[in-house]
Amino acid sequence: MKASHPPSPPPVIIDEQCRGFQTAIGIIGRRWSAAILRALALGAERFGDILRRVDGLSDRLLSQRLKELEAEGLITRTVVPTTPV
Repeated sequence: MKASHPPSPPPVIIDEQCRGFQTAIGIIGRRWSAAILRALALGAERFGDILRRVDGLSDRLLSQRLKELEAEGLITRTVVPTTPV
């Protein structure tokens, strides 16, 4: 016969953590954001690399999403002194 343990108390939900999680989900949930992050995770390093990996994404929208992701601190932009930048 196994010893019975009292049930563990439920985890405490901290409001500040919930707001941070909700913000992160809101950012990633925007159209194309998850696909862009996935392309970066799979090794895309340049603007054109991301465009080639994410079918249907326009360059205007990619530029907009990259600025948003950078502003939120999810990605960092590094300018390489080459042509094109």
